[in-house]
Amino acid sequence: MAIRIARRCTLKIAALSAAAFLACGCAARKPLPPPSVYPPIPETAVKQLSHLPSVPYDKLETVTIESEAGSQYLSALNGARQAAAREGGNAMILLEDTAFQRRIKGQKRTVRRTVYLVVHLR
Repeated sequence: MAIRIARRCTLKIAALSAAAFLACGCAARKPLPPPSVYPPIPETAVKQLSHLPSVPYDKLETVTIESEAGSQYLSALNGARQAAAREGGNAMILLEDTAFQRRIKGQKRTVRRTVYLVVHLR
């Protein structure tokens, strides 16, 4: 008899706990504020930084360039700078820069992968 009462209490507690967790999960959440929009800037005004700045900044996007080393890479980097300038990013922070070998059309080629964080420095 005592075991049945203990089981009933345990089941009631479990049911109430589950209901409380569900109610907390369904609570209305505050919507995120809209992302900041910055006006386009000249491409020449975009700085390339090798480390995170000490001044406050807003993250805009992450850009990955993966191309054969040489003119293809420089062209892709130029395109990334233009895109950053259009978005209002005034700095590109270097996160990763690696070079590796890859077979392209049966030949070993050097490929370079660079990852930048495009930011707007305040």
